Amino acid sequence: MDASDLALLELLYRAVGDPDAWTAAIAGMAQIMRAGHAHFMAFPSADAPPFMQTVGLGEDDIERFGSPRSWALWKPYQYVMPRNRPVLQGEIIRDDQFERSDFYNEIVRPSGGFYSLTLQQEAAPSIWQLTFCRPRKAGEYTDHEATRLSRIIPHLASVFTLHSRLKLAEERALGLSKALDRLDDGVLLVGGSGAVDFANASALRLLLDPSAWLLQARVVERVGADRRLRLRDVICELRADPSRASRRLYGEEPTQSGGWLIIDVMSLIGFDLTMPGVSAPQLAVFIRRTGACADLDRRAVEDIYHLTPRESEIAALLARGRGPLEISRTIGLTEQTVRFYLKQIFAKTGTGGQTGLVATLRPYMAPQR
Repeated sequence: MDASDLALLELLYRAVGDPDAWTAAIAGMAQIMRAGHAHFMAFPSADAPPFMQTVGLGEDDIERFGSPRSWALWKPYQYVMPRNRPVLQGEIIRDDQFERSDFYNEIVRPSGGFYSLTLQQEAAPSIWQLTFCRPRKAGEYTDHEATRLSRIIPHLASVFTLHSRLKLAEERALGLSKALDRLDDGVLLVGGSGAVDFANASALRLLLDPSAWLLQARVVERVGADRRLRLRDVICELRADPSRASRRLYGEEPTQSGGWLIIDVMSLIGFDLTMPGVSAPQLAVFIRRTGACADLDRRAVEDIYHLTPRESEIAALLARGRGPLEISRTIGLTEQTVRFYLKQIFAKTGTGGQTGLVATLRPYMAPQR
């Protein structure tokens, strides 16, 4: 490779982590190929949006090349195009035939092009097409130019694969952080150093300084127990022994409310999770305040236990600590009717009374927003 090829490769590999470098990289390839314009279209996977980069084309040209009419006219050439190597236009159609074709006259001619050098790469899971086009007066592409392009193609394939994987990882990481922010429970993600790498919105509402709390918090394994532990020591033990998947602890609230925090520490080793700007977390710390009011997930119990909307409404009020008389006044039914509904609920949930029903419904309770 000469100096211009090496400079191009430097641009290409910069595009792995810098999307803005793609324009310069494709422009550099177009210059080497003496192209009037170039078009790179890639489909990273079946569930990912296509990636497109063009050089030398105006907005009208891009819209025309991307139109359904263009794809329909291109299909006959696509079917006969050899895969995974640069293909000269003369291999698939003669100049006089191309000059009379609808694809040339409707799509290519307005952009000022005629001769093309095209590569259709199909290597699972990605499929991509790279085309260079220049005016007829510039002359057709040669075998020498196709060979030069073939030396660059493996590098382009590697760069695009790395770019796609990095982009997918970033999207998953952002999706994970957004999902954690929607949880009512506080969530802390602890990295390899033992420090807090991420705290969701609920954790920040509970704790003014999650990192300091993690270092200072004293916890117990059972409320009322005499022996208090340092939370950071428990976390160190769990990190050192990945075979122990989780541990439940209780800690006093860092405010003056006098309540308790329910703390579940869970190992994430082996899950291969990533977050923006940090390494894969090793532990997750879930925090819930015991004093928070809770509501029954009525849709869940209706689906699981086949309760009617009225039955789930009564079950929700009972789970909030209301008695049959108070429920009857709240929803405008007689106490006898409420008790009739309760018998129906007991039968559907397989419980023998109000205490058993409340215990059965507890897993379907969520903190009020």
